[in-house]
Amino acid sequence: MTFLETGRPELRPVAIELLERVYSDESEEAAFERPTAPEFLGQAYEAAGDFERAATLYLEATERQRTANHRGSPEFRFGAMVVREKLSGYYRRAFEILTDPALDAHAWFDWHRFERAKSVAFLAERLGEPAIARESAMDALSLATTRARPQFARHPTVGLIETDTATLKALRRIASPK
Repeated sequence: MTFLETGRPELRPVAIELLERVYSDESEEAAFERPTAPEFLGQAYEAAGDFERAATLYLEATERQRTANHRGSPEFRFGAMVVREKLSGYYRRAFEILTDPALDAHAWFDWHRFERAKSVAFLAERLGEPAIARESAMDALSLATTRARPQFARHPTVGLIETDTATLKALRRIASPK
């Protein structure tokens, strides 16, 4: 992931190659990485603009992590990507994943809760579910305005909600009574 986090596009192929190795490694030594490998590889493909491959990997990571003793955030990443890139073929699946009550146990941070509410608001609007869209937009706006402080004193950026004015404006539009 470090290669991706540099923001240098020329390092993406290296990141993908290394992550592909981890993803395909079936050895006992790689057992710990198996649940999260598709998520990290999905992030690499998303950064490279291969959204179909990223979606497939995020969905695989979601399945693998259901029973893992450690996990990442593939559901939230998948939903955000589907919304941002307007991947209409995945709207229903992303909506189902993000509205599954079992996901409550994995929404540890304010960031998780915000991303979930925001994505559900946009997905519900696009799927013709205005009541759900409005309620989720109101939840996202509430989180964005009341939970913008660090959750951990020693880790000031962990779980922090970051958004932009265009997203907040769109959420306000969805949340407003019609």
